[in-house]
Amino acid sequence: MRMKIIMDEETESELTERSYYLGVSLSSIILLHFVLYSSSSDVKREDFSSFSIEGKRSMQMDIKEYVINKYAEKTRFNNSLYILMSIHLKKAVDKTKKEWENWRSKKKSEMFFSTYSIDQTVLERMQKFKGETGLTFTALANYAALQTIEDQMNLFDSERDKKSQGLQLAKPEIIERIAKECDRKNTNPGNLLGKKLEKTLFSLDF
Repeated sequence: MRMKIIMDEETESELTERSYYLGVSLSSIILLHFVLYSSSSDVKREDFSSFSIEGKRSMQMDIKEYVINKYAEKTRFNNSLYILMSIHLKKAVDKTKKEWENWRSKKKSEMFFSTYSIDQTVLERMQKFKGETGLTFTALANYAALQTIEDQMNLFDSERDKKSQGLQLAKPEIIERIAKECDRKNTNPGNLLGKKLEKTLFSLDF
């Protein structure tokens, strides 16, 4: 579904810096926020009253039905769905500033392509996630790479049922983060990234 999203300057600037850090487009980071934070806050009647589209950026985006359905049943007091989602996006960005405070950049990260050996079941779930949400492997992998996993988690899986998957990770921020974590945990990037992807997908019900 083609939808218009409205952003004020502060929200757009914050999302742009987050997108630069992950090395993805502005539309991808917006879509990621819609998926991640669909339940993060309620939009109240007074939010609609105080929301104006004057002087704000209007952006056209393709949004999959799966994502739309997360918002379609929310109360919007006879307002358009795009207004509800625009307000929700602003509130989600405001609410997650501390979470993202170290995941921002003033310039777009370079992207480094490499091949990783990842569990086939995780790759299948990634493909389902992409089909349902429209988010790319790049957006998912770079976000997942930022997530923490427990030190006691088994990172030494057998090579059985693993497949090679090419992924682009943001350089230097995320590539260096993965390398340092691999050194600490004495594992390889494929195992570590696979576990982070598995945790992220599980948290999103995929």
